[in-house]
Amino acid sequence: DIKELIKVHIKAYRQVSLTAENCSDYFRNLSNARLANWYVSAIKNKMLKQDKQLKAMLKEDKKRFAFLKNKRISFIKRLVLALRG
Repeated sequence: DIKELIKVHIKAYRQVSLTAENCSDYFRNLSNARLANWYVSAIKNKMLKQDKQLKAMLKEDKKRFAFLKNKRISFIKRLVLALRG
């Protein structure tokens, strides 16, 4: 199921991003960009309305990882993330 796959990837990249604090800026930004991409996939699949835990994780992660400032994420994806959560 695609929705389960998206959720598994979000949880995995979230864990990587949380533990990457001592890594280089490049690696940290790259892992956060991948996490943001999976959140955009969740938004496209309308998962946030159905999954309150996922919605709460996005809201928390937007504050923690500053997705909206990450230039490795396309403007459109940053805009989608800004309008959700």
